[in-house]
Amino acid sequence: MRHLVIIPLLLLAACSDDAPPVDKRAGEAKQLQAGAYEVQAKVISLTATDLGKPASSLKAGDVAVLKGCVAADGTPDLSLFIETGDVCSPTQSYSRSAILNIQLNCTRKGAAGSVNYSVDGQFTADAFTAKVTTGTSFTTPDDYLLMRELSGKRVGNCPAAGAAVAKG
Repeated sequence: MRHLVIIPLLLLAACSDDAPPVDKRAGEAKQLQAGAYEVQAKVISLTATDLGKPASSLKAGDVAVLKGCVAADGTPDLSLFIETGDVCSPTQSYSRSAILNIQLNCTRKGAAGSVNYSVDGQFTADAFTAKVTTGTSFTTPDDYLLMRELSGKRVGNCPAAGAAVAKG
């Protein structure tokens, strides 16, 4: 008779919502693997935010190939995210536990004002995807808002520091 009382309790416990939580991030990459990365950067939109023509040669649908390295500590080179020629400093950077979030404040040669980037994405050990929003604040009326989607993957090792890179 005892067994008949225990069986319904076991069935009830098996259906309970009190199961321990599952760590959905278990097995995810803690950081990007060091090495050389190649990124496909597709322009989703380019919008003028003031009276002039946007101070960018990019247009919707353009795809650029960006190249850079990821350091041994998992820190990606900023050239993987920015437009050519911008000089940037991170104001906030987080790239751990499969999450990529970077804020950059940049300057551009020949343009008075600033270029600001917001990178929001995720990664595995050797690849990442991200949405990048670029907004400008120039002293001239040619500001813009640029939206791009990036898809990057590890393509090899980075050249050793000081090693010459072969040009093809």
